[in-house]
Amino acid sequence: MKKLITFLFFISVGITFANPIEIFFISEIFFEGEDWTIELSNTENGYPIYFNNYELKIVTSSSEAYINRNMFLIYGNTELITQTDLDSILIIDHAGDFIRLVDEYNYILDEKIFGNYSGSYVNSLHLGQSYVCDIGVGFALVKENFPSLGSDPFYTDARGTYSGYVYNPNMQPLTNAEIRYYLHNPAYYSQIVTNNEGYFEDNNIYCRNYYVQVYYNGLLEANSTIIIEPDSTSYEEFVLPNVSINDELLKNRNNSLSNFPNPFNPSTEISFETTKLHEKTQIEIYNSRGQRIRQISIFNDQPSITWDGKNSIGKACPSGVYFYKLVSNGKDLAVNKMLLLK
Repeated sequence: MKKLITFLFFISVGITFANPIEIFFISEIFFEGEDWTIELSNTENGYPIYFNNYELKIVTSSSEAYINRNMFLIYGNTELITQTDLDSILIIDHAGDFIRLVDEYNYILDEKIFGNYSGSYVNSLHLGQSYVCDIGVGFALVKENFPSLGSDPFYTDARGTYSGYVYNPNMQPLTNAEIRYYLHNPAYYSQIVTNNEGYFEDNNIYCRNYYVQVYYNGLLEANSTIIIEPDSTSYEEFVLPNVSINDELLKNRNNSLSNFPNPFNPSTEISFETTKLHEKTQIEIYNSRGQRIRQISIFNDQPSITWDGKNSIGKACPSGVYFYKLVSNGKDLAVNKMLLLK
């Protein structure tokens, strides 16, 4: 039994050292003229990584070449690969390309896409810059102004700034507008909120390209893309066309007035509190330009009404942002916002 356990132990150790490839990353890419340097690093702690009997190759969109020397890489160290370390010429398009680290079974250990190549989220390098695979953004490529080849793998302190203003169509600043920026998935975003002057700023952003969405009062109102460069500021102004002057009333909106579903198509139920309503009470509906398009009376303390998405002459309203107000005896009690999507 002990012999069996010992045998299995050596088998497991052999597998560990025979298949260490998966922990390698392309941790930095640097271009200097026609020359290039690729930094390889690993993230495993403990055992040294050997490549005495395994072949590794680097693949780009137009060529591939095998690394022609053995490696000995311990956690925290790096390995720098240049053209002299390959068995043939490797062509890398500096304007945009992919670089893959591939084993002898054509298993892709790591891939980095950059520049103007399809699938890239970081634009081409300026003179003296390098791409770094930073753990802070899930080992994605970001830019830094000064290469750190051979040290600090998976980290850069290079940051950029994103700032600007958000206005309504009358060029009045909008407070508490949310500027959300993200890499790939909008469910995972960072956020900046405008101040009383409609201004936003974040000076600690990883340097790469982002998608941007602007939300106001919980609704998506604008979107764009930005490029963040190291030690630079990307400035942008947003004018939200669907936010009217009446939208400022929403700063004091009453949660007792709501609608569901929202967004909706073709109808939505508008609910409200009925305890202090006058007998002359109605829901007034406005388009994004502040024009009243429908008025629905409330009777017998009913707790809700249904809007069918039509105006006062029975014509279906187009997709867009609409406001609805609870008005009792000529007094505005509450206002809210909804989105009709078709």
